[in-house]
Amino acid sequence: MKRRLEALSVKCWYDLGLDAGDDWRRTVNEKLESVPAGVIAFTPDVFDETSPWVLYEAEFLRDRKVAVPTLFEQCKLQPPFARDHARNLEQWFQPYSGAAHLPHEGRAWTSGPANSIEWQSVLKALESLLGRSNLTGLDEIIYRTGLACFGGDLELAIEHGFDLDLRTSLQPNLDDLVRLQIILSDWLAAASESEPARSRVRFIEAGVSRLVRTHSGANAQFWADGVRKGLNAAASKIPGSEFRDLETSPAMRVLAGRSFRIGSPDHEVGRSSDEGPQKEIQLKHQFAIAVTPTTVAQWRDFVDETGLSDPAAIVSWNHEARSWRLTQGASWRAPGFEQGDTHPVVGVSWDHAKLYCQWLTDMTGQTYRLPTEAEWEFAARAGSDGPLPDGVEVAGASARAGTAACITLHKSSFGLIGMIGNVWEWCEDSWVRGYSDLASSGEPRVRAGQPLRVARGGGWRSPELDLRCAARKGFYHAEGHSHVGFRVVRHVVAS
Repeated sequence: MKRRLEALSVKCWYDLGLDAGDDWRRTVNEKLESVPAGVIAFTPDVFDETSPWVLYEAEFLRDRKVAVPTLFEQCKLQPPFARDHARNLEQWFQPYSGAAHLPHEGRAWTSGPANSIEWQSVLKALESLLGRSNLTGLDEIIYRTGLACFGGDLELAIEHGFDLDLRTSLQPNLDDLVRLQIILSDWLAAASESEPARSRVRFIEAGVSRLVRTHSGANAQFWADGVRKGLNAAASKIPGSEFRDLETSPAMRVLAGRSFRIGSPDHEVGRSSDEGPQKEIQLKHQFAIAVTPTTVAQWRDFVDETGLSDPAAIVSWNHEARSWRLTQGASWRAPGFEQGDTHPVVGVSWDHAKLYCQWLTDMTGQTYRLPTEAEWEFAARAGSDGPLPDGVEVAGASARAGTAACITLHKSSFGLIGMIGNVWEWCEDSWVRGYSDLASSGEPRVRAGQPLRVARGGGWRSPELDLRCAARKGFYHAEGHSHVGFRVVRHVVAS
């Protein structure tokens, strides 16, 4: 039972948790006085007069009104417990006959089904006492997807004889899967500061990965794919969560919009007049932004799928002339320096970046687009009002000969990688000098006849003065540059 509850992220303690040298009586009393819930496992031994401690503990918990009485073995309850409703787990918690090789005098128990009324009654009582929501739903997810109830380790559970009845629990059932996805969404939506949604997401992801590693058949894959789909759908609504709509699509981080000041103050070193006047922006919507710029591998998937032709030339750095030149034959495949699959793709025009967003929209059924200038700066600042996000350091052009792999760069406190100093990143907005006419809502400014589009963040050839959250430039929309890439934004519905 302890292992089953721990699989639900319920912290459990009993006297085997005492450390050497602890005062047994004092420690037990401190726990009895502080725990928010106490499960009493009644067996005939509880009422043995030669060992009164368990009965004393049970009475103490009952007086505090935090007791959850259960019957493990048939016994006659004595006052004051005779009047209590004890959840009968005799049939749910059966001794496992093949466990003679195990410790504890050869006794082990089979983990019971999630749909047992008595077991669900125990979980509902704990939900009330612990202030948790939907322990019953999470337990069903763990059970029906074949995740381990033995310390979260399915292989160890099977090795030790904990029969999860996988032949039954893994049978594909679309109705049950949809119900589990709803349960999963509710559980993530009920996350708290003490147990944030991203911790719950990681917990489920680890379990699903373990399921697929342990069971390679189609039944396990059915549940794994279904739970992952439900997990992504739920996570896409919760600020701070990370998700992917497709296995090869960008990882997305959900941000809750709020107010911030766009632009730079007059005294900021390197400031341009195009970065002012500073303005208070209120982003009232929630949105998801890619954790990294679109990578070479992700762009290659798009090109291979759509057959998009490479441009005849892009603007690249000419080392001999030490200037930017339109270079025939250069493209995202050959930008003038070596790149790996995890590098940000460069040499992609604003027009082609928009085509990629439309392709993602068509592939996923979700709305992808480029970020607005306001969304980009809000995400880049990650709560900072200084030139750089807190804890992020970047090197100027003198230290760089090309892009860096995204996985080598630090994450900001928003969980975003490489917002500053790797590539300039396209935004939705037309190039407009300054923010005088920028709406307080941060809506993008689109000007008919303006061929320049905004890019933000600074690139690998940028001087340090341009490597700031507020730095901005305009580039021709139909032209690719070897220091310009992009990252995508996805529309999300608030939880």
